[in-house]
Amino acid sequence: TNIYLWGIIGVTFTFIVTCIHCDYFGNSNDIYCDNFQKWFIDHGGWMMSSILLEKTNKYGNSLKFIRKTKEGLKIFQKEMVIETPLSLVFTRDKAMKKLALNISPEKYRRVAHIINKYFSNNLLEQHDTWIAIDLLLECLKGDESLWFPYLQLLPEKSPRLSDFNEKEYSFLQDDILAMFGRSQRKVYVSVWNHGIQRALADIVNISSLEAMRCLTIDSFHHYVSLVASRAMILDDELGEPTKYLTPMADMINHADNPSKNEILPSSASHFHLYHQIQKEKDSIVVYADRTFREGDIIVEEYGKLDNSLYLTAFGFVPKNNHYHCVMLPLPGHEHGDPEECVQRDGSLLDIELEQSLALSLLSPSFCKTTEECWNHPERKPRLQSFWQLAAQSKLDASPTCLEEDEALLRDLGEDGVETSESRITSLLWKGMKRNHAHLALTYRIEE
Repeated sequence: TNIYLWGIIGVTFTFIVTCIHCDYFGNSNDIYCDNFQKWFIDHGGWMMSSILLEKTNKYGNSLKFIRKTKEGLKIFQKEMVIETPLSLVFTRDKAMKKLALNISPEKYRRVAHIINKYFSNNLLEQHDTWIAIDLLLECLKGDESLWFPYLQLLPEKSPRLSDFNEKEYSFLQDDILAMFGRSQRKVYVSVWNHGIQRALADIVNISSLEAMRCLTIDSFHHYVSLVASRAMILDDELGEPTKYLTPMADMINHADNPSKNEILPSSASHFHLYHQIQKEKDSIVVYADRTFREGDIIVEEYGKLDNSLYLTAFGFVPKNNHYHCVMLPLPGHEHGDPEECVQRDGSLLDIELEQSLALSLLSPSFCKTTEECWNHPERKPRLQSFWQLAAQSKLDASPTCLEEDEALLRDLGEDGVETSESRITSLLWKGMKRNHAHLALTYRIEE
């Protein structure tokens, strides 16, 4: 009887513990998601118990609001959803200290010199490179790394413009972006070959499985791409913009903020409202930037950015981006550059140039001064007509039209996943990675 009683107690206890575990960590559709979420909580992280990390078709790894909270069926805007201790966060300063402990002072100075030399005009790319080195150091440790559950969950592929080949650059149909991608790739190859590879090769046996997997230019470039697309930018104690690769917070995907009632001075101001360093807790806290209902994927707006910035920094192109602008020619206009970035509503990012253009289009028939022309009711229709002609001129020069590009995207398959139809109906994709072709096509269509 006692044995039977203790058996019942044991089963009941196990059931209770299991239920507590399920309620706190959830049961996702992926063991790596479960392992990472448990690791995160075990190492001091916090997240709403009603949120679960799981794989989705649209976003990959995503945070989902799976059940109601104590307060009700919603997660409200500005409600805290994640808190990541700084001890789990990757930064440039941590990476520099870690590398200095693992290689000789001479080689460390060499690496620092190379990074400073090639990224002297871009502090944030320096941060990306240093944090990528830190990830390589953890990669070399294999399953002995503290961050192993996190590294396992990072995407194996991270599309980046600098990873395109020549056919893919041509397919993008944007000479400026293609030039930027080629230049960026050249820089990363130089940084790797002239400093980082030699420094890291001394840490482990170069023939080990970890070294063969981690110490390659492709692995380094992959980690740089991951950091660039996933690390948040917050001000440090000195007020300097700093990259923070923040486990769990970096699982939140992008979506435009549907709220139109927030008028903020800049993209950074909006982002900083919902992402903050809590000095007293030594943590980074993330708040919901909108209201979520049960079943929603937790998303946030990365920034009020042009599509070219999303492409080069994050490796994706949002659809119907209200902040996108297209480069259009200024025929016969003497002010500014030959081309200007024009937004959907016909406005320019350069307000002074827009005022000057309004003056040249309306004066002297409708107004005489800049202020008069700017406030004149004919300003908007005249500017709109002007940009429509410029847009038509650029469309006429395009090698393909919108309908052709949309047909190509349908043939390519959703998100670049090959379909049986597209595999046998077209040789166009030969020599291109399908996810790169999908990215280029999406950019062309949105443009």
